[in-house]
Amino acid sequence: MKNDNWVLKLAKVYKHPSVILWRAIELRHLDDFFSGMGKLPHPILDLGCGEGGIANALFGKGIIDVGLDNEKGMVKKAKRSQVYKKVILGDAQNLSFEKDSFNLVFSNSVVEHIPDINKVLKEVARVLKKNGLFVFTVPSDRYGQYLFFSQFFRKIKMPFLAKVYALLRNRQLNHFHCYSLKSWEQKLQKYNLVLSDSKTYISSQTLYFWDWLAFKKKIFPFIKTPLKEMNLYYEKDDQSKKGGAFLIVAKKI
Repeated sequence: MKNDNWVLKLAKVYKHPSVILWRAIELRHLDDFFSGMGKLPHPILDLGCGEGGIANALFGKGIIDVGLDNEKGMVKKAKRSQVYKKVILGDAQNLSFEKDSFNLVFSNSVVEHIPDINKVLKEVARVLKKNGLFVFTVPSDRYGQYLFFSQFFRKIKMPFLAKVYALLRNRQLNHFHCYSLKSWEQKLQKYNLVLSDSKTYISSQTLYFWDWLAFKKKIFPFIKTPLKEMNLYYEKDDQSKKGGAFLIVAKKI
């Protein structure tokens, strides 16, 4: 799974510069975590698998037992990708699996987009075996305040506009759940899921640049961002206690 530079790898898969940068940093941390586990604890469910690109980048083809997504188009693509042993159409808020079906549930940048997070956590806990792991990534409670225009408006003493921009950006991206690590810990505990590990990533400087990349791509699509510039932010985005995103690992007790 180890890869020296995720920016270069993902530039071959994605065209949007902000997608490349975010995913590269995210996958670096996920890669570190899963590589540190050694042998993966099967069976494994990829919750919100999409077309299978993330799982393929991390694990390769045929490693993950089940991929699940709620979009028919994504399910078709995931089946064609051969990344999963089985792919099904389903809802994370109402999983069709038996109790205690998986040793690992993995979900990358998905649960923040699902309105009823309590149903999701309840279902994940139900299908996980005892001591099974729920590994997921989400934007943090600092995501909104680190955005390009959020920081810009605060610099010119217009905090109200900074809050409005953060609210609109989260709404645009269907971010329903941008919580602190403590809040996630409390939510997980309700369903016998105990926070066992976490990483915080995407610094304020990186998120500022990331949001600018998204804005520039939309307004000036003909201006390309050099990979070298993206790689600078990728390299310097060390783990931070005040990052704009979390990698969270919870164990079922």
